[in-house]
Amino acid sequence: MAAPVFGGVTTLRTTSNSPVLSISSVSTGGWMIVSAMASVSSTVVTAPNGWTVLHTPEISGSRKNYLFAKVKDVSDGSSVTFSQSAVDTTAYSLSWGTGSGDISTWTIGASWIRTSSLQASGSRTNSIAKSITTPSNDQLVLAISHEATNLKSVPMEVTGINPSGWTQRLWLEQVAPSDNVETIWIGSKDMTTAGSTGDLTLTYASPQDANGWTIQLAISAPTSTPPAAAPEIIGTPVNFSSNAVLDTFTINHPTGVVQTGDYIIVTIRGQYASATAEPSSSNFTRLGAAFVPSSSDSRVHGIYGKAVTDASTEPSSYTFTVLNNNNRMVATCFVVRGVDLVNPVGGFSNSYSGTALGSARRVESYAPNAIPILSLFVGSSEFGSPDDHTPTSYPSGYTEVANVTTSTNTAVSRTYMWVGKRTITQPPVAAAEIQWSVTSGSGAEGIALRGTGSTLPEPAGNGISARDGNGNVTKVYYKTASGAKTPSALIPMRRGFSTVQEMLAKPGFTWAHRGGSGNYPEMSLYSYTQCVALGYGVLEISLARTSDGVWFGLHDQTTDRTSGGTFGNASSQTWAQIQAQQNNTGAQGAPKPYMRWEELIANYGNSHIIVADPKYALASYRVEFLNMVNRDLGPTRAIIKFSGSGSGAVFLSNAAKAMGFETWGFFYAVDASAAQGGNGNLQTWGADWTLIGMEYTASQAIFNEALAFGKPVIAHIIPNQAGYDSAIAKGAVGGQISHVANVAPVSWWTP
Repeated sequence: MAAPVFGGVTTLRTTSNSPVLSISSVSTGGWMIVSAMASVSSTVVTAPNGWTVLHTPEISGSRKNYLFAKVKDVSDGSSVTFSQSAVDTTAYSLSWGTGSGDISTWTIGASWIRTSSLQASGSRTNSIAKSITTPSNDQLVLAISHEATNLKSVPMEVTGINPSGWTQRLWLEQVAPSDNVETIWIGSKDMTTAGSTGDLTLTYASPQDANGWTIQLAISAPTSTPPAAAPEIIGTPVNFSSNAVLDTFTINHPTGVVQTGDYIIVTIRGQYASATAEPSSSNFTRLGAAFVPSSSDSRVHGIYGKAVTDASTEPSSYTFTVLNNNNRMVATCFVVRGVDLVNPVGGFSNSYSGTALGSARRVESYAPNAIPILSLFVGSSEFGSPDDHTPTSYPSGYTEVANVTTSTNTAVSRTYMWVGKRTITQPPVAAAEIQWSVTSGSGAEGIALRGTGSTLPEPAGNGISARDGNGNVTKVYYKTASGAKTPSALIPMRRGFSTVQEMLAKPGFTWAHRGGSGNYPEMSLYSYTQCVALGYGVLEISLARTSDGVWFGLHDQTTDRTSGGTFGNASSQTWAQIQAQQNNTGAQGAPKPYMRWEELIANYGNSHIIVADPKYALASYRVEFLNMVNRDLGPTRAIIKFSGSGSGAVFLSNAAKAMGFETWGFFYAVDASAAQGGNGNLQTWGADWTLIGMEYTASQAIFNEALAFGKPVIAHIIPNQAGYDSAIAKGAVGGQISHVANVAPVSWWTP
């Protein structure tokens, strides 16, 4: 069983009595952990119902510390609101991920308070997240450190993490030494084997006697992965029948069983053959085939569904509006649990009345779009004296859910409806029929409800032979109204390298410089998509930051070159101003809009390695940049890049290395030693990077100086195949390519 996966983290500092944290990035079933440090020890922070208190709230010095957790369910929505008893500043962190076992199986360590440090009072800089023992293999361990300082001498920076092996996930830092605010540090490591995690010691730049608080906790993996289950009907259906319905009727739902996340089904049959509109009720949606007005054959019937988003406010009954003169009408209401509320319908027979077969009505076979599913069959009809409304045969394989009639007296006219259910684990849903002793205006419908764990079935057809993004043989289809079809051709969009280490292990790997700046509008989403289609496994990007805090792809300090005008520094423009411009660079595909960092991550963050450079935003936003890359990618999927020379560049490299990142400092021939006619920058600064970049046209002697550091050397910026071949011959392990259409990519899948 794989260890739980860390997904991301977000933070909030607030004085609000009702702080709101976004959980829109957390998938249903994902784990969530909230830690909070209040600036006043009397402040009470309360989580909403359903959250677990992982550790009893605890005072450290003048602060108070909280720790909560929850597994997200379908009712949680896109945000969570905590309550805070006072308007004092409180720092919150929300960490999330996937693949956890039940919270009751997690291991929660003992907290540690700064005053317990062995260092002397007045000089205490260490905080210790005390070791825990994981009881089983494949656990994700988090360390959480809350700190605050009253000192004004230096920022509250984390300057040491000991021992190694921990990945920094968050540093909610002071912006300036005078902030006097609460800070949060979060780190993680995988425990593939049960045992002791060891003490984690964090060293802070500013001493503080009492306000530090730390803890470790281990998130367990699920003990097993249960097979996906089809939705199931809960409780006893409630029926409605009347011989005198005019323009509305009301039906109750089963009492005592409705929970948040359930799905309400109402099925209806009415006698009115001239109805021009179907029944309707607030928040109910018609499921399956469309209503057919003025149907003298099958009259009024239908299946309607409604999600229960909050059981505490769910009404006990539902009123449906119908056209006048319906008179005889029947309905049934029941609760279905385990339905995928985002996409509840897993398929249906697209016929309003079904197929007439003498005195029977049949729902034809149809292919569900997921398995397993709960198949519902609804058959209904009208009867006059002396015909019996009781079916002579029922749909094969279906179990009765409900049957309802306006009268059991065969001497009067009646409306009758029968509802059945069946679990389908393999497609298709077979044809099924209901039969009576007489032929009359009857109708039959079939729909499938998909579950939260349902998966797509294999389509029919031959398909086109191909390989998927992982190189596995597969067949590709596309869906039409008449079924699965085979495409005549396709372009494989292969995944990139899975990890930075996988990339470094591939001789001659290639990066796409600015998304193929020599061919396409640089650092546009269009350009990166072309690089992915060509097969490049690593995407490089330079970033600028707008005045309103949006990071986007831009190499220069201004947008003048890329947009062809006079626009000024990107840092002085808003994102709205950037969006009003077009990127006009590149030989193919221009113009294109500028691309936000989030767009690149959403499209290729999970499939490709990203090499990120903060450019002109480094001086003011180094910490924000590193936290953003760490949050969205982490050290296994990103490399931090910058020009190799200078103390500011090296400060970036050291901070990134402390978080676990590989760092690439790029140099040019002019940076070589004086013996090679250079300024010596390579010798001065090269040791501070984990990867060295060298201009591809540099001499062999200069390449030898770069290789002498004993670190991988990556050549840049290469415009053609001859340049790439030359750089590899000089000892480069890989190359950064500007004209991606001119150089064959080297990725995990190439020979």
